[in-house]
Amino acid sequence: MITLHWILEYVAVFCGYVFLLFIWPSVVFRKHLAKKSKIYWFSFCVTAQIILINTFVLTFGLIHILNKWTIVAFFYGVFLLVILRRVGFSIERIEEFRHLVTGVYGKKRLLVKAVSFLGRCLKEQCSKLWTMLSVRLGEYIILSVILIFGMIYFSYGAFQENSYGFGDGYVHHSWIYGLTEGKIFSGGIYPAGMHCFVYCLHALFGIEIYSSLLFLGGIHVITFLIAAYCLLREIFHWRYTPLFALVMFLTLDSISVNAVYGMSRFQWTLPQEFGLFTQFLCALYLIRYLKNANYIVRKGKSSKFYWDENLLIFTLAFTASVVVHFYPTIMAFFLCVSVVVFAPRRVFHYKRFIPLITAVLFGLLVAVFPMIGAFASSNTPLQGSFDWAFSVIKGTDSESEAQSQEVAQETKPESNAIDVLKDKILQVYKNNYQTVYGETRGAWIVALTGVSALLWALFRLTAILLRRYSRFQVRSDCFDGYPAIIFAAVLFMIEYAVPTGFPQLIAGSRLCSTEQILNLAVIVMPIDMIFSLLALCCRERLLRILSVFCTMGIYVATIACGVYHGYLYDELTRYNSSVMVTNSIIRTLPRNSYTIVSPTDELYSIVQYGYHEDLLTFVEKSKEIEYMLPTKHVFVYVEKRPIHYAQRHFFKGPRWLALTKYPDFFPADITSQYPEILASNISQDAANKDLLYENPWHVYVRLNNRTILESKAYEWCKRFSEIYPRTLNIYYEDDDFVCYHFEQEPNAPYNLAIE
Repeated sequence: MITLHWILEYVAVFCGYVFLLFIWPSVVFRKHLAKKSKIYWFSFCVTAQIILINTFVLTFGLIHILNKWTIVAFFYGVFLLVILRRVGFSIERIEEFRHLVTGVYGKKRLLVKAVSFLGRCLKEQCSKLWTMLSVRLGEYIILSVILIFGMIYFSYGAFQENSYGFGDGYVHHSWIYGLTEGKIFSGGIYPAGMHCFVYCLHALFGIEIYSSLLFLGGIHVITFLIAAYCLLREIFHWRYTPLFALVMFLTLDSISVNAVYGMSRFQWTLPQEFGLFTQFLCALYLIRYLKNANYIVRKGKSSKFYWDENLLIFTLAFTASVVVHFYPTIMAFFLCVSVVVFAPRRVFHYKRFIPLITAVLFGLLVAVFPMIGAFASSNTPLQGSFDWAFSVIKGTDSESEAQSQEVAQETKPESNAIDVLKDKILQVYKNNYQTVYGETRGAWIVALTGVSALLWALFRLTAILLRRYSRFQVRSDCFDGYPAIIFAAVLFMIEYAVPTGFPQLIAGSRLCSTEQILNLAVIVMPIDMIFSLLALCCRERLLRILSVFCTMGIYVATIACGVYHGYLYDELTRYNSSVMVTNSIIRTLPRNSYTIVSPTDELYSIVQYGYHEDLLTFVEKSKEIEYMLPTKHVFVYVEKRPIHYAQRHFFKGPRWLALTKYPDFFPADITSQYPEILASNISQDAANKDLLYENPWHVYVRLNNRTILESKAYEWCKRFSEIYPRTLNIYYEDDDFVCYHFEQEPNAPYNLAIE
């Protein structure tokens, strides 16, 4: 039953996600999207919808009308109006509507009409979908299998451990809860695109915030993969080459702590990962805009500034990155710079440059307008994460300091610029490529990057010579996207741990997933060239079949060669049983009729339904003369085996999905593998010890303090049971966790101060 509950929650989140992100904009903007390509449709939906949700939710908050009903009225109202306009208002339909309102319209007739209408719409949409997909059916089937595999891989852990995978999840939950109360930026000014999206899932479909944060990351990864696919489709000449890169991304193992961390973040619903897809769309539509604009201007078809739909999507992607998280914006900047480096004349021609700058400024204004409004209207401060981001740039956060010290130790004084350059290159190789990929694989990646660059240069030279000195014409622009991706791959690797003297704009560990995609794209470039050349002399059908076998072969080869990926981890903070008990209490008891006494983790799950008392507060106040909790039901959570807070807890499952190979990268004292969990044991001796702490949070995150606290709580329960026999009951108990429950009269509650 527990597994079924989470499966149903996952399905609810997935259906709400698909409707809100894809179906709603497809219906509302149907006229604009008509006759547009599939890539354009996808790009418009995932960017415009996030901007629209963010803008309207925050604007409603600024004018103090943000609540469930305004959100329902806006989104459902607009959706239904568009559908009704499509249906039309003939005299016959108006008469039927009048009969329905007056109650004389037969129920069976209404049901038949509704089913018939929905059937026609479904048949029409299925026909359009089949027409769209049948042209490249094999390619789309493989892409679908890749996406489903990615969803399973990144969602698997949420079913095995039903708690947030990362501590930031609690913070984001509290900010989303602030939106449910009509408060925007409740934790300070911070990009709120993801928070507004999750809030809309909750307001429109009744999906629990907890469930959305538990599962949305593993679902939203499909948008990241499709966006990467779209960019690579623009770069590569052979249609199946992007699939090779995606399969390698999802199957090749990681061999460093930060690389595993970067992949694990896709499981957790976090703003940066929610917005990572935008970087690929920014680069894609910048390339398309420059290509199309260059053609138009070169042919003399435009005498003024050039604007087109590619610039629109570029603007939407840029704006979406800003409203979700600033790191994707910086990554998008790196990718776009890589494009600009190899097309400076196209970019800096005034007919294209001025529209580009105008689009960026307009997009930035749309993104920051709600933030400026909140700051101006209520003087809301910036959220503390900005300070952390600035410390990364300055190199004063712990990760940057460690990387800087490592680089500084290897830096040697040199006599001339050439020697200094050599030393910087050596630093990048050792501190970046070897750190992320290991010595052997790092050397292979550098070598294959050089091979891809060399092959592209030879191809261009050959094409130029053939066009000039022979009648044989070769498309010299079919691999034009290669240099930008190669440059971007190197640029991202340099930014992972920048050499001494340069600012680090992004924490290195946050770049690993994008680095992996770019480096794999560079590695498969020779394969793309081979298939493109074979297409000149072989039938395309034969090459498609060969490509399918190559795609499957990558999966088999990674397993056979021992480089298949491993199961990921979460930073475990509580037992599944505590999550299960909390859900049971929420479902079975009336709202605000109970108080849960536990560590802070349960607070965010029940904040909308009941009351929470922090376990540390409970233990300390129980020593006073009088202490009461005036609710009918009181639940006390006690960990019989206090958990090692935020341990790296790796998942375990079928070998076809992943292997259990990553724990060896992490220190044994903070690492566990399912089903084992690092924990201590409560005892009478621990209960007699004093808690020593400066920050209350240290009581939970330090195992010795947590053991003392849980032991004191357990001894309190024993003492309370002795004073009030047959009052305290066990609501749930297993080997690790016990939940005590007692019922009282709210107007005459028990005195819980029994020390």
